[in-house]
Amino acid sequence: MEERDQIDASLQENLLSFRIDTLTILVYLCLGFGVFWFAMLLTQVTGNPSNYARSGPPWALFAVGTGVAFLGLRYNKIRLARGAFFFSIVGTPTISLFLLPGTTAFMAYSLVLAVIVAGILYSPRAPFTVVCLVIIIFLSVGFASATNVTNHYGSITQFITTFTPPIVILILAALTSWLATRDLVATVEWAMESHRLAERRAERLRVSEARVARTLLELEGAYEMQSRLNSQLQVLNKELEVARTVADEANTLKTRFLANMSHELRTPLNAIINFTQFLGKPRYGELTARQIELQERVLVNSEHLLGLINDILDLSKIEAGRMELQLELLDLQPIFNGVMATAVGLTKSKGLNLEADVEEEIPPVRGDKVRVRQILLNLLSNAAKFTDSGGITLRAFESDGMVQISVIDTGAGIPAHELPLVFEEFHQVEQAASAQRQQGTGLGLPISRHLVELQGGTMWAESQFGSGSSFSFTLPIAENLTPEVVIFDPQTKQTAL
Repeated sequence: MEERDQIDASLQENLLSFRIDTLTILVYLCLGFGVFWFAMLLTQVTGNPSNYARSGPPWALFAVGTGVAFLGLRYNKIRLARGAFFFSIVGTPTISLFLLPGTTAFMAYSLVLAVIVAGILYSPRAPFTVVCLVIIIFLSVGFASATNVTNHYGSITQFITTFTPPIVILILAALTSWLATRDLVATVEWAMESHRLAERRAERLRVSEARVARTLLELEGAYEMQSRLNSQLQVLNKELEVARTVADEANTLKTRFLANMSHELRTPLNAIINFTQFLGKPRYGELTARQIELQERVLVNSEHLLGLINDILDLSKIEAGRMELQLELLDLQPIFNGVMATAVGLTKSKGLNLEADVEEEIPPVRGDKVRVRQILLNLLSNAAKFTDSGGITLRAFESDGMVQISVIDTGAGIPAHELPLVFEEFHQVEQAASAQRQQGTGLGLPISRHLVELQGGTMWAESQFGSGSSFSFTLPIAENLTPEVVIFDPQTKQTAL
């Protein structure tokens, strides 16, 4: 608000300064008018010596007012110059009306100049104020005449006849001045408002420029930080690339080593198993009971070790991308019959109930016969290993274009925190809180899952701790399948011909 007042005051000063030229011209014109008025005054008062003395005060007032106006203009006192000038052009005719009745018509009409000047030097409404002032002056002159104070104008009728035409002229002059100056004032007011709007917009622009400058500085800082982060990220990416290359090379060397070692171990182990089996035949001589026990122990442990080696070899082939499967149109019923016959030997010693719940007319699937049998035997072996009572069920049925196969047991179950880890390599699940971890490498389930995925299916586990477990997998249904060989890529988890 204070700033706006300052702006308005400044614009008013500028408007007043704008009127200096007009005021200067008017002062010079009034000097000429004063000379003309004095000459007229002399012609009006000729023949009456007393009028010469009465003409002095009006002329003196005019001279003083005009002189003060000149001094105000010279010393840039605009308001003083304007006030003095206006006082002189109003006061001189007024005094003359009281003192010099012979100049009534001339002086009454000379007040038109005061009405017009008021509109130019003050405001569009100022002429109406001057008209009201002049009417009061005329009434004062008439009152003075009616009360014989001056008795210059005789009767009231004569007074009205004398002053009515000047009043009409003054009113018309006021209307003319108002019409002429209102557009000028409206233009000035519009200029003042435009100036205020421009100042506000300039202030908003300065604020916006400051915000933009701050934002640019922040962006520059963010860009520099982003550049540093990008440089660090590039370094880290290079380090990660080197580390990944080293890890891939190490993994490749490990896989090759395991494959080679598996072959090197399996060859003599097969010889041990064969020679142990030969020792059990009667044609090589009779064995004592102790020898038979030792022979069977060697044979069981050798076969167990061979199974572990085969698991390691399969895993190394999968990781090396060298696992090959022969996919063909596969009838599952003969495979189920074979594995169930083999599983009887695993469950007989514990007295477990072994059942098969296979859907009638189950459709053929796309798979590798040897690997499907391996998967089923692994699941049945695990179920028999961790089930002490109850039974084991082999279930198979068609579901959504796949055949789902499940091995369900009534064993101790798997704890909830262990369930997500059952398919990780070398991880052994503890089946009960008091049980020891069973012997094995923890490779059977991971290898089985890889083999299922290689054949286009999925494998998962479900378990309720203390109530048993269910391991399931799916194989795609296939008709008129052309046999093909697929290889598993361990990095992309996809198969290729």
